[in-house]
Amino acid sequence: MLNVPFVPTDPAYRWPEKDPAAYLDFAIDITAYLASDPAAGFAGDTLAGFAVSVRPSGPGEMTPLAPSTIGNLLVVWLSGGVSGRFHIVQFVATFGSGRVQAFEVGIAISPLLAQFPLPPPASTGPCVPVSWEAGTP
Repeated sequence: MLNVPFVPTDPAYRWPEKDPAAYLDFAIDITAYLASDPAAGFAGDTLAGFAVSVRPSGPGEMTPLAPSTIGNLLVVWLSGGVSGRFHIVQFVATFGSGRVQAFEVGIAISPLLAQFPLPPPASTGPCVPVSWEAGTP
């Protein structure tokens, strides 16, 4: 599993390149975010749930699967993708205090097998999100 030690706030943050045939787990660490504003009264706030989506989306594009947590890590498995395409993975986390925060990470699909020009994706928007709620494994 690849762990992001810093909570990304824009898609300029990137995970390592992924092979289109690989089914791999990726994570972001929200520890720093949970401790980011103790003056606002968020000390001790807890994760209530999160949803993950990927854009662009459509047949053959990268798909998020099996969201889960390990401590303060938000984990998602990523499958598929079109060779040469760049994706944005968005986590939308909801906290016990009612806060909602989106975190985005970019990830490229290896261009080794790409045929250029790349076909356009079916949608530039996100796929249907997958979700995790507190209390589930």
